[in-house]
Amino acid sequence: MTYRVLKEQIIRNLGGRTDEDSLNSVKACFNFVQKLIARDGEWEELEATKSITFTSGQADYDYVADWGITDLMKIYTIKIWDGSRFRPPLSYILPSKWDDEIATIPQTSNYPTCYTKWGAVLSFYPKPASSYTGSVLRYYKYPTPVEDDDSIITFPDLDHILVAATTGYFWAGLEETEISAYWFRLANAYYKTWTKSNRYLFGFEAYSKIKERSASRGEYWADPFQKEGG
Repeated sequence: MTYRVLKEQIIRNLGGRTDEDSLNSVKACFNFVQKLIARDGEWEELEATKSITFTSGQADYDYVADWGITDLMKIYTIKIWDGSRFRPPLSYILPSKWDDEIATIPQTSNYPTCYTKWGAVLSFYPKPASSYTGSVLRYYKYPTPVEDDDSIITFPDLDHILVAATTGYFWAGLEETEISAYWFRLANAYYKTWTKSNRYLFGFEAYSKIKERSASRGEYWADPFQKEGG
């Protein structure tokens, strides 16, 4: 499914607004909603696998510069290939507990047994005693932002949720509180039915993340729900 299909539905919800500012706002809100949904669960559409290499004696790796991973949102598992089999998955340790935790781990292992994440840097302990190619990092990636009408939607099965939530955030940007609240209620009802949860995902709290941003500036994509951790 392409963005064009859903954009046309959203425009109808906005009374037919097709000026450039409105279209840019719709696109920014739509991309934000996709990212908000992505952060809320573990979606098959976002699963990714990367073959990685550990270098002998090297504990820290920039996953962008060293391994070419540019879309990492959340790490699922890391496994080291020792040449004959995969070692058990590495354990994740919170950065705030890293120093205390590794102080209790023996340094005798030839393989890292745990890791933490400092921004784009992954630190492993103990340091690898050899180079291990063919190791694997499985992760959840960020949804691909739509750029034009032919862009493919990351969550095609959630089309009614995407339309309602995007409409809500657009009206919130115009401070149309009652109208946006209606669309948020509708989007949350759809989402709760789909996920079988009782949580409200869409609303005015999240709107503060995209206020005064537009798709043409591209700023919102860099920061709304950036989190540290595995």
